[in-house]
Amino acid sequence: MPKVVASVALGNEIKSDGLTLLDGLAGAEGTIDDGRTEVALAGGTVCRRMRHIKTSRGGNGFWRGPDARETDLSAKGLCLRADNPSLWNAPKWVEIEYYDEGLEYVRVNTCDGVPPEPNRWFHLVDSGSWQTVVIEIPALKSGGGLPLDADIRLESDIALHIRSVNVLDSAPEGFVSCEASSRARCIEVLSSNASHGMFMQIGNIGSIENASDEADFERLLPWLAIYKGLGATAIQSYVKWSRVETSEGVCDWEFYDRGVEELRKHDLRWVIFVMVGQSYSVPKWAVTDDKAVFATCVEHNQPSGVQSIWNPEMLPMADRWLKMLSDHVDHDMVEGIMLGPSGDFGETTYNGKFIKNVYHTHVGHWCADKYACDDFRRFLSDRYDDVSAINAAWGANYSAVGDITPLQQSDAPSDAAWMDQITWTVNAMTDFAGSWAEMSRRHFPKIPIYHAAGGAGDPIRGSNWSDQTKVSLPHDVGARVTNEGADYEFNYVYTNWQATACRFYGTPFGNEPWGGDMCGNGVVGRAFNAINSYADHFWLYYSHVATPDGLEGLRRSLRHLKPRPDRKIDVAVYYPFTHFKLTDENGFSEAKPRSLFWPKLEELRDIIDADLIDQTLAEDGALDNYKALILLHGPEMTLDEIAVLTRWVEGGGVIITDLDASISPLSGDWTAFGEFFEEASKSESGFEVREIGSGRTAVWPGSVTLNGTRHDERWADDHPDHPATDPVFWDDLVALLRGFSALGDGFADLLIPDGERDEVYATSFSDGILFYNQSDEDVIKSVQDLDGATHTITVPAGDMAELSINIV
Repeated sequence: MPKVVASVALGNEIKSDGLTLLDGLAGAEGTIDDGRTEVALAGGTVCRRMRHIKTSRGGNGFWRGPDARETDLSAKGLCLRADNPSLWNAPKWVEIEYYDEGLEYVRVNTCDGVPPEPNRWFHLVDSGSWQTVVIEIPALKSGGGLPLDADIRLESDIALHIRSVNVLDSAPEGFVSCEASSRARCIEVLSSNASHGMFMQIGNIGSIENASDEADFERLLPWLAIYKGLGATAIQSYVKWSRVETSEGVCDWEFYDRGVEELRKHDLRWVIFVMVGQSYSVPKWAVTDDKAVFATCVEHNQPSGVQSIWNPEMLPMADRWLKMLSDHVDHDMVEGIMLGPSGDFGETTYNGKFIKNVYHTHVGHWCADKYACDDFRRFLSDRYDDVSAINAAWGANYSAVGDITPLQQSDAPSDAAWMDQITWTVNAMTDFAGSWAEMSRRHFPKIPIYHAAGGAGDPIRGSNWSDQTKVSLPHDVGARVTNEGADYEFNYVYTNWQATACRFYGTPFGNEPWGGDMCGNGVVGRAFNAINSYADHFWLYYSHVATPDGLEGLRRSLRHLKPRPDRKIDVAVYYPFTHFKLTDENGFSEAKPRSLFWPKLEELRDIIDADLIDQTLAEDGALDNYKALILLHGPEMTLDEIAVLTRWVEGGGVIITDLDASISPLSGDWTAFGEFFEEASKSESGFEVREIGSGRTAVWPGSVTLNGTRHDERWADDHPDHPATDPVFWDDLVALLRGFSALGDGFADLLIPDGERDEVYATSFSDGILFYNQSDEDVIKSVQDLDGATHTITVPAGDMAELSINIV
């Protein structure tokens, strides 16, 4: 039997027998104390806990809601010292009685000289009960490195409650390692609430610096058991060619192999993010002067640190690296492959603005290198008979095709010239994505594969997401959009086009946030977006769910992450890609104010659910799945676009817009579309309606966009240009959709479960309605079904709620 050789009991009085609780250091006013404790009551027992303070939540720690403006923060540690330093001359076992509250891990730091070794931990799994954990401590030198010269220091980011600590001279009967026992307890306690039907992947191990990779790995290790217990299925990491093959033919896989072994211990799998092209992903020996062709911007004629997609060496390099990966890794351990063909962070885009002071980069046009210029001339030669035909189309006076180089839009001789150039750059990225899809599927024939779709899906980045999805379809390669934040409306407008394309073509889809701030409410909103998008995986940065706030958001989401019957959606919004090409607009307002399309679409989503449809999807028949199409912004269209919309309306579709006759083809006869909005009759909903074949057009007289801006605190910093929108338009739109049968025979009223701008969002499935409330208060929603019956539900602040109702 083990013998207690030192102990301390913690309550109203501190009873020490060879082990002393050290009084810590008081912090400045409003800061966290270090090493101080206070008397507390937990589970009906008097104990001591790390002294804590209340502090406002912010950044990674805030819940929107009147009762959740503050959070508890613990002291930095609980420090103990042995009265007899010789106690540590041999291994000992430390038995800790603690109250299991919150989701966190507790570091058990000991010291063998300097620095301390934070290599032991146990987990809090929020069971609301007193528990005992035993941790083996090797022979140590007393003191020297830990705060207060402590021998043992317990650290936690939440207030830890301790009743007693005993030092034992031998292991208790049946002792297993703390790591194994704590991991088993996480799974046992947490998994009962973690039943869901999609992959849940957490990352990211890795960055542009190898030293940061190591730190990421160490920070993530203690969380693996909690994440597994909550239902995580895999961990993602960068897998950089530059780290493995530092010299040609010499490979070192130790770092990645070590990570895989840790995943095996926790019954987790691996998501590999593979990139070739970025300065930090390609070995220096592979891009010598004769092989390196850096993406060069038109604006400044300066190279970046990313290889050009036109560099003829890049696809063979990528093929070589993908084969090396495939030959080395255990395919059964890999849950997914993320492809990073281009861009600063491995996405199907051109460069952005996110790496600064590393190399020249910005949002712009990265097509000025020699191979890009040659390809542009080939594109023009295929499109036009000769240079005279180019000059005629462009209104230019080039002497030869060889004289033509990519230009800034302000220097282009005409809109036609600019449209040719931007179309070429977009198509080039699409073709590059298709080549990566083919290569990756050849090397990983059975593993889910995704393109990393970054940016806002705008032409300046080369991001035609429906075309990229379509070209990858033969290889069953899907996409993950990597641009979400903490606001659901923002996430919806910047992910829905890609999600709709993947759903229509039948390829896998996922969503991912940026690496910045994320609140707990944002985690719930991201889960809601994944559910609505029929994502096959839900991806989270571990830093977003390594706080009490983020973990609570994840726990609120778990019960809703499950397979769902058919999503019922009748309305689409046309994605004005031609308009974006012509105006050179980008969605994140990095270069200039963002297009009005985005904030108008954000407001629309608060009122109804809708999918984004572009020309490619429309031409392939996606519009046949919807009863109404809203033209929200962007009047310029090609004649091909006008033709496909005309056919759909004549076949029974309904176009709804306020754009009226401002819709204009880039060339050709206006009457092809203009007649849609002539000789219309006024409807009760305020729209002017015209019959077009079996379909209708409904035009709202006036402009949706008012002068001035509408104050919106969510966009105070990023988007002060958020427009004022006439609320009457939204009211009339809801009335038109709910009274759809008034359009004539063959039209039936549509179920609109929300219809109000209140930060509560609704999505209809065949078995009911899923709500998400992003507002500060609980909201009561009333839904009238198509039979006239009214259904009421309370949607809690910062949470989802499900209303069971038959959707016809």
